[in-house]
Amino acid sequence: MKIYKGFTLAEALITLGIIGVVAALSAPSLVHNAANSKIGPSLSKFRTTFEVGSNMMMAKMNLERFHKEELGSEIANLNKYIKMIPYSENYSFKDAKGNNTYTNRSKEYYEKLLANYENSCSGVGVIFAQGQPFTNSERSDCLRTKQLLDQSFAGTIFQLNNGEIMVLIPTDKYTELFDKGSYKGILAEVLIDIDGNKRENKAGKDVFAFLLDANGSLIAAGSGAHKYINQKGSKYITSFSDECNLNTESLVSNFACTGKIADNNWSTTDLDL
Repeated sequence: MKIYKGFTLAEALITLGIIGVVAALSAPSLVHNAANSKIGPSLSKFRTTFEVGSNMMMAKMNLERFHKEELGSEIANLNKYIKMIPYSENYSFKDAKGNNTYTNRSKEYYEKLLANYENSCSGVGVIFAQGQPFTNSERSDCLRTKQLLDQSFAGTIFQLNNGEIMVLIPTDKYTELFDKGSYKGILAEVLIDIDGNKRENKAGKDVFAFLLDANGSLIAAGSGAHKYINQKGSKYITSFSDECNLNTESLVSNFACTGKIADNNWSTTDLDL
């Protein structure tokens, strides 16, 4: 009588169960590694695209630099060289731990911008931001100001052709860099959400920070180049830090991961992210 050798049903089920357990344990790590491997190339491509577009725009308009007073309109002109459209939906992001939410539509944001409209809204910025009632005159003037601010805000957030979201945040202070080679001074902070407004929106994980120099270049926050110019004054990157740390609420440390990736030749290989 011929005897056939093979696996029993129980043995096959046990083997499949072991394979399933191993796959379940390793899948999150594989997904995490795959997502991380795309971060560096995405940031590098964004930086190159932005700088090439800036150079072409400035050459076409005979500009030697970006200007703080005209930054909004000059950035808007980039849409002729970079495929981007104003992003009118609400956008916010969190620190890497997810404990704090940051948005340009916050009370602090309006208070700060309204302070620039002293002629029309003098003394009522805080009241407006808190939603308290105005007199008729105050309401008329400040509603017009709010309309202008909303229009301005819409121009500071763009959705790029690949779905990424770019946020332009003018710096609080501006300092000429006379002894720093070709650098001319930081005008704005540029945040880039590499997967659009659809995933975590966390600093250092899918939202990264660059500093926009007046010469049109983007400097990765926390990079060696950032350390070299060592300029403060941006809204979130209030000081230089080369400590990339995603286990903290500190945005300075969260966004320093942008520089860590940049200094690693735009790669997350061998980086603890």
